[in-house]
Formats: sequence, C-alpha cells, structure tokens
Amino acid sequence: MGGLGSPRAVAVYIRWSTDEQTEGTTLEIQRERCSLYIRSQGWTASEELVFVDDGYSGGSLDRPALARLREWILAGRVDCVVAYSIDRLSRNLADITQLIQNEWAGRCAFRSATQPIGTDEGNPTGQLVFNILASFAEFERGLIRERTHAGAVRRAKEGKFPGGRLAPFGYTRVGVGQLAVDEGKAAIVRQIFEWATSAPYGQGPNVIARTLNERSVPAPEGGKWWSLTVRELLRNPVYAGTVTFGRRKTNPARQRDTSAPRRSKRETPLAVVEGAVAAIVSREVWARAQELEKERTAKYTKKGVQTANRSLLGGLAMCRCGGPLHMFYKEGKKRYYRCSRNAQGKGCDYEPGIYSADDLEALVAEEVMVQYGSPRLRADALAVVEEKLSADSIRRDYQLALTHVDERVKGVEADLVRLRRAARSGEIQLSTYEDLKSDADAEMTELLTSRRGIELALSKVRDQSTTLEAWRNTLAQVDLWESLDPVRRREVLFGLLRRIQVYRRRGSQGPASVELVWEHISST
Repeated sequence: MGGLGSPRAVAVYIRWSTDEQTEGTTLEIQRERCSLYIRSQGWTASEELVFVDDGYSGGSLDRPALARLREWILAGRVDCVVAYSIDRLSRNLADITQLIQNEWAGRCAFRSATQPIGTDEGNPTGQLVFNILASFAEFERGLIRERTHAGAVRRAKEGKFPGGRLAPFGYTRVGVGQLAVDEGKAAIVRQIFEWATSAPYGQGPNVIARTLNERSVPAPEGGKWWSLTVRELLRNPVYAGTVTFGRRKTNPARQRDTSAPRRSKRETPLAVVEGAVAAIVSREVWARAQELEKERTAKYTKKGVQTANRSLLGGLAMCRCGGPLHMFYKEGKKRYYRCSRNAQGKGCDYEPGIYSADDLEALVAEEVMVQYGSPRLRADALAVVEEKLSADSIRRDYQLALTHVDERVKGVEADLVRLRRAARSGEIQLSTYEDLKSDADAEMTELLTSRRGIELALSKVRDQSTTLEAWRNTLAQVDLWESLDPVRRREVLFGLLRRIQVYRRRGSQGPASVELVWEHISST
C-alpha cells in the first residue's frame, strides 16, 4: 500500500469502555473489522500483537495495553498499528497527534480500519486527513482556551471567583464561586501589607517572612513562611478586590525547551475585573506595595539586569551536549559563556566548555550576515515565508481535503447500496448485513463530521499579514545590525533563530564551532 509495503509486524489495538455500549464498537466488532482490513491489505497479524484495553476511557493515554504497545514500538518490534478508528487510540486529538506525530514518527505507521486515515509514506490521502485532524486539535485547544477565559470573566462579573479549589489566603469559600473574608487570616494579610508599605521604604519579603516565623504565625499551607510566599501574596491583586485572567507575557529566552517552537507572547488576552471580590486592603495600599517592591528589586538586581542585557545569546545558545550556555564575568569585565553541564561536571564531552563572549557573538553575527546580509538574500527568505504562510495555499489544502472526503462519502454510499442488494438476494446473512451496515454508518458519520470540521476551519483561515509584517521588520533590522543596541540585537536574533549549538572537541585549540537553526528556513 504505497510506501508502507508489506510490514513485518502489524499490531492491532482495541479499546472499549462502558460508556460506549450503544456505539456499535464492541471488542468483537473491532477485532473482526481490523482482521478484515489487515487481510484486505495482504498483511498478517499474530495474536501476540493484539492489544486490548477493555473498560478504559479514551480521555487519557494511561492504559495498560496501550502502554505495552508503546513499549513494543519504541523497541522497534511493530511496523504498523491498525485500529478500528482513530478515536480508539484517544478521544483527545492533542494526545493523538502527540502520540503519532512525535512518539511514533519514523518508527511505525498508523492505519484506521474504517476511516481514510494513514500516516505512512505513499498514502497521501490518509496523511492529508490526519494532518487536518492535527490542525483541528490545535484549533480545538484554542477554542477551549477562549471559552475558559470568557467563562472566567463572566463568572467574575457575576460576583463569583473563578479560581482553583483553594481560596486565596485571607478568604474562605462560601458556596460555588463565592469568597468571603476570613477575618482572622485577613488581619495577617493587612499586617503584611502594613509592614511592606511602612515609611520610608517598607520591609522586604525576607524580613517579613522572618518576622512571621518568629511570631509563630501559621503559613497559608502550614509550616514556615518563605520570602516567595510573601512576595506572591503582596503581588496578588485579589486583596484589592481585583481578579485577573489570561496568560501574561512570556519571555522566549526563559523557555527551557529551545528546540520547540516558541509560543506567542500572549495566548489569551489579560482581563481585569474590578470589584470581583471583597477587598482586604485598599487599592492605594496595594499599589504602594507594588511600587516599593519594584524599587527594591531594581536596587538589588541592578548588576543582574546589566548582565542580562549584555548576554546577547542567553536563552538561544546551548552546548552540543544539551546544556544551556550562561554568561559570566571573569578577570574583571571580560565576558564568557559556559556550558551549565560542564560547570556542574554532568557529562559534557566538549571542552573547555568556556567561550569568549565577544568571539562567540561575533561568530554568530557573521553567520547571520551570511544568511541574511544582502537585500537579495532577505528578499528570497521573505518569499519563502510568504509561500509557507500563504492563506491561498492553506485554502487549497482544505479544498483538496474536502474533495477527498466527498469522494469517500460517495464510496460509502455505493457500499451501502451493494450491501442492501446482497442482503435482498441472500448473498449475506441478515446479521452480517447489520454489522457491516453499522460500520458503514459509523464511517459515514465520521466523514460528515470531518467535512463539517474542514468547512469550519476553511471559514476560519486568517490573514497572515501580521506574521509576515513582523518577519519583514526583523529582516530589515539585520541591515542595521551595527547600530543596534544589545537589547535590540537580542530581539532580532530571537526573531531569526530557534537555537544555536556551540561546541569545541576535547583537545582542540581552535575557535568554537556554531550550528544555527533558523526560525523559518533551514540554513544553507
């Protein structure tokens, strides 16, 4: 079947839960349909490779038979997995895409016995449908975030606190979504704010935590007070009667997994609802606490801020062993980058693990100029990204997917006609007809659902002009590199690159080597 050929080891995965009794997907029906599909492809499957999860929900990947199957695949003992339908693996599209696209990619293929879905090379229709389902997973996660955010704001405006199960320290829950002031704990909160805002500069979180512990004041979750606990309490606007929702800005440099695509700076808007709960301190007192905390932070971390601004490659550069590179000062004002694993003695095979910051940054800048240093190179790069982000191209893909789904719908309709004729003529028994018709009806339902999803996604294709404009502005800054300050140069590098690998072999006396992984196009 195209690029899959005749797999040596075909596994069958079957799942059934008690809440699916009316869906026509019992263990016996799934086993029989998968067996028929495998025989129709000219393959064979042994009983040893049948994995059954009886009575397990599809809402989680935590299932014993699926766990064994994943172990076999990672060990290279399975070439293809066949399931009755893709929702047998999971009913969560995010879990499905993570499992098939990440964990099984390059190890084994997946085929559905009742759906036009396949992930092997040479099966373009199956790959297209699966990729569309993967895009639906991302779209669905976005919708869930939006609905959750909107619901939280709505509940807050109704006077309900939409936070977690635990009420903030100083409050107690009284019914669903309702908070009331706990006067005993609220007195502690007021005392903390009073200390933090006392003239002239207030007391810092460390001093406040120590004072509370000396007075044996119980912490929010028992035990001791810590400076972080005090700092988070002082920063929480709920004590001034305000509730906030939504993801705050994320600094891409702080992300630990530098190989993963960076998230946008704001996934959901930050909403502020005033008067959502009863205030324990006035807004003026709360604002004064924020102001003094900001001043203390600036005073005691001034050197750290300067260091961060001068660390051009921090958050992007990593040693080939996987350890991130951190900048430090040596011999006065000389700047160096060092592999964190090397510094901790945790198995870095590249030495000395310490690189001159000036030399390394100059080497990266040189590579940037090789890639984007001329107007022609920047124009070529922009053309590549425009093609990738073209809304017309996305629309064409969705239109092609609709065509494939419509063709399969016609095929299922023809199968139903043939089944009815065979039943009327007595070629097949009535029980067989009912089973096969149930399978065909289920496939038709899946196809129509897919079609509605594709049509919805097609209607939601957004203009990519904002992304292109940001990319165009980043490329324009490359030409001004020499005149940019360190902070602006960092922004340009984060727009151009995903990560930078740095290494020098043991015993080598030559300069460091770098490998740059570009954001939108591969390095030439």
